[in-house]
Amino acid sequence: FNIDLLNGNELSLKDLFNPGVDYINILSNYINNKISQTPELFYKDTVVDIPDSQAFYITDKGIVLFFAEDEIAPSEAGIQKFLISFEEFGQYINPRFYCNPQNVIRRRKK
Repeated sequence: FNIDLLNGNELSLKDLFNPGVDYINILSNYINNKISQTPELFYKDTVVDIPDSQAFYITDKGIVLFFAEDEIAPSEAGIQKFLISFEEFGQYINPRFYCNPQNVIRRRKK
C-alpha cells in the first residue's frame, strides 16, 4: 500500500500525476518501449496496458511500477520493475510528490 502521510488515504497512480495528464497512456508506452529493447527477457509478444490499480512504489528517484513473478516474464526473471524517473517525467508529476527548481514557487521577501 502507498499511504498519503498528510491524510492517511491510500495513494493511487492518478494521485501522483498532474490533473489532465494521460498517465495511463504515458506509462503504458514507456514500459512497452522498455520491453521492446530486451524482448528476450519477457514472454513472447508481451504488451502491457497499465491499469489504474497497477502496483507501484515511490523512491527518491521516481515511481517504480512492478509486476509479479510470471506476470509478464518467466518466474526465473523475477519481479519486473520499471523506474519512471522524476528527472525524465517530472513535467507530468504532481509537484507535491516531486520538487525541483522548476516547480517550486519562490516568494520574494518584502
